[in-house]
Amino acid sequence: MKINVNQAITLPFGLYNINSKIKNVEVDFEGHGFYVADQGGSIIRIPSSSTTKVKVSNLHIETNATSNYVTGIPNAAGTGTGGGYYTTYFGMLFSADFGPAILVKDCAAEITYNNVYYNVPNNLGFNQPLCSYYVPINFTGENYINTAVTGQQVGEISNIKVSSGNTTIIGGNGQSSMLALGMFLPYFNQLNNKTFQIDVAAGSTLFIIDNDRSAAMFQFYGTNNAIAINNSGVLNMTSNMVNAPIFGSGTTGISLNAQIGATTNLKAMGPVFDGTKMVSSAGVNATLMPNSKTAIISTNSAAFNNSKSWPSSIIQIIVGAKLLTYGGGPGRGGITDAPNHDIPLSYLGSSLVQGYNRSNIPKIPKNTDDYDSLIPNDSKLLQNGSQVSSNSITNPFDSGVLISSTLTPVLIGDGNYNWNYDIDQLPDKDQFLTRTSGDKIRFQVNDTRDTKPKFRITAAYKPNQNQTYSMWFKHNASEDVSKATQLNSNEQTIMDGSQMHAQNGVYTSDFGNDAGLVIRANNRATAGKYSGVVDWTVVNGM
Repeated sequence: MKINVNQAITLPFGLYNINSKIKNVEVDFEGHGFYVADQGGSIIRIPSSSTTKVKVSNLHIETNATSNYVTGIPNAAGTGTGGGYYTTYFGMLFSADFGPAILVKDCAAEITYNNVYYNVPNNLGFNQPLCSYYVPINFTGENYINTAVTGQQVGEISNIKVSSGNTTIIGGNGQSSMLALGMFLPYFNQLNNKTFQIDVAAGSTLFIIDNDRSAAMFQFYGTNNAIAINNSGVLNMTSNMVNAPIFGSGTTGISLNAQIGATTNLKAMGPVFDGTKMVSSAGVNATLMPNSKTAIISTNSAAFNNSKSWPSSIIQIIVGAKLLTYGGGPGRGGITDAPNHDIPLSYLGSSLVQGYNRSNIPKIPKNTDDYDSLIPNDSKLLQNGSQVSSNSITNPFDSGVLISSTLTPVLIGDGNYNWNYDIDQLPDKDQFLTRTSGDKIRFQVNDTRDTKPKFRITAAYKPNQNQTYSMWFKHNASEDVSKATQLNSNEQTIMDGSQMHAQNGVYTSDFGNDAGLVIRANNRATAGKYSGVVDWTVVNGM
């Protein structure tokens, strides 16, 4: 069943249950919104026994009002205009029953939000856009939800699932403590021994931003509840206030599965994982699959903070995964707040750990690629199958850590290079001519697969017109024609990693104007303006 809404409507006062015979229904608002006759009493409820799949599409609710009451809106009967409310405590159209929620652990129904826009940045008292209690929710399409409300939350929900598209959820105004207890209260039904699931499908993105000054992003009401994150797409979770942790009290465990190719960025003003704010036995378990990128960033503290070693915890890094951590507090190794508050790490496939102290890091990183252009001050190879403690892998004065097993070209001769000569300046016989202007030639390749480099760099020169000179590559200024490499349209090896300056998995080479690219010419060259392109390639293997 599909219901099209071609104008704004007002929900009447009352409690209305979804008919049990309806199995699938979509309400398409076609870019319109809805009002309610009663901000706490206009409810369309999905019973706990329901199996109905409902979808809310193309809903648009937006107001900068500072009071929830509004006049001149359509009345509930559709016969004229009257007064009502912009928003409701009971979510975007559909909700569930708070009473039975205390006893309900699972529900077969589902609410899908498809292309919804909810922007209510001021406190209207009842603007709680996600209120499904025990009913699982799903996002598809482009969704944007932003709200700040005193005494309520952004959502009282049992999960967050993004199966397609891009979804952004923002809570708090960045200025005060408005949200009650948490940005999200999972279930809010006092259930124990439950897992709050966060799923992001491949090709999808989920951004969650907590701007409240004190409310945790996730705050459980019961006990022995966990959070399980399964990310196959892009997941960004950010807490912008030092007293607002991502994972709050009642959390007894966090698991993170970063699937192949997933990008996960967890950032907090305080610690990202704070054992002092969760249950004392809370553990963190992460599995980082090949080609996944995971960043754990604390602006003012440590990525992991606790009063002891992390119990029942482990970070598993599969070869090809990339993990970046940053702690803006006092350097304690770049992962935890203190060496004896360690967390174990295990490795399938060798990975290099690179450590960076504060002077190495010019700005707070945003993702796993922000250390690529930096030079680490220490490194250590983690062997295949090994398990080590976080306090044994880096310098205790490090503020950042990068763990990876990748071959990453950072700079490979990028730039513009010029030779400006008059014919009468050229010699009678062929001679190497230095560059007269342009960029410096620099190569930087990061090889974190082992302690020894396993790559080479090739070059191919493609002139844009017939040229009466030749292009060469010289390793140093004194190198003669017998050792230099004349470039042509075929790829040729110009150097390998062993010929470069090595520093903790970073390999660099710099060439002045009389080395690197040079041309070879004589005074019989034809005057003119010539150009060409050098293609540089980093090749795996020596």
